Amino acid sequence: MNSECLDPIMQFYDHTLSSYDVLYTNIISRQIPAHQIPPAFIGITPSSLNRIMQELAKELNREVVLTTVAITENEIRLHYEGLGKKRIREFRILFRKYRNRARLEDILDEWKDLLPAPRVVSEFKQVLNHRHWLAHGRPAKRRPTEFTPSEADLRARSLLRAIESYL
Repeated sequence: MNSECLDPIMQFYDHTLSSYDVLYTNIISRQIPAHQIPPAFIGITPSSLNRIMQELAKELNREVVLTTVAITENEIRLHYEGLGKKRIREFRILFRKYRNRARLEDILDEWKDLLPAPRVVSEFKQVLNHRHWLAHGRPAKRRPTEFTPSEADLRARSLLRAIESYL
């Protein structure tokens, strides 16, 4: 288990946000020649540009949360198969029943019973619910708590570190 697997997505997030800031500043201050401005931004009002940049940042946040959960799931599943084949009884039972088709929630439930701090599993499952809502769409009345990339990253790293220390 390696929480460093999340570093590239958070670096991507930070760099992309910085790029948005540079683009916004350069367009507003007219520090770049008009021919270098992306066509979608030529002649745009500052308030419209601000709205567009906020929408871009919001979409970036969602994409980074989705990717953070996907990377974390991959790490957990990579170790699940090995644990199911030999080491931990609870995982052997789950692996015999489902092989590599076990639901992530079921794998996480096993970790919740094994880890000394089960709250890290519960906290990550909240991010997982948000991921399901983003990926599959749900009615607005059932919308889960929205997580920032930093919150998702913190919860994912906490879970991966807890599993790593258990192993």
